Amino acid sequence: NYLEGGVVEILHENGIKSVYKSLEDISVKNGDHVKAGDVIASVSSTMARELNTGNHLHFEMFENNISIDPNNYIDFSNK
Repeated sequence: NYLEGGVVEILHENGIKSVYKSLEDISVKNGDHVKAGDVIASVSSTMARELNTGNHLHFEMFENNISIDPNNYIDFSNK
């Protein structure tokens, strides 16, 4: 995707979806099953409107296609 770079969407239980943007070297394909700790891609600077900001990840979560706060699901304190 030219505007968002490489994009991976992972469907979880209970209508949860996590979305990872600005990726390259994507190692998963549509229909693959992944688990915590699996490598899905590398972070890049492929997002067109942010080419000058360096490598970084855009991460979003949705529940039933409504945006939700990832902090309510993931502990980022030790990352």
